[in-house]
Amino acid sequence: MAAIEESLVAIGGDLDSNDAESLNEAVRRLRDVGGAIGSLQVDCCAPARMPLYAETLTHLNTIQLGISKELGRAH
Repeated sequence: MAAIEESLVAIGGDLDSNDAESLNEAVRRLRDVGGAIGSLQVDCCAPARMPLYAETLTHLNTIQLGISKELGRAH
């Protein structure tokens, strides 16, 4: 969880820069964070945490879609 937190802080910095290179780095970091959260969701044995992981992945997806739009790669 500490690594995920560090990555989220770094993503915030990438988004603050708002240049193409930083936004592309944010997408790479989002991919890694999403993978880590997905792994927690699949491996989790605490049903109460499952909605938290799913909600977090939804928020990460929203951020990724916003970055893609900013970079002209909206779907």
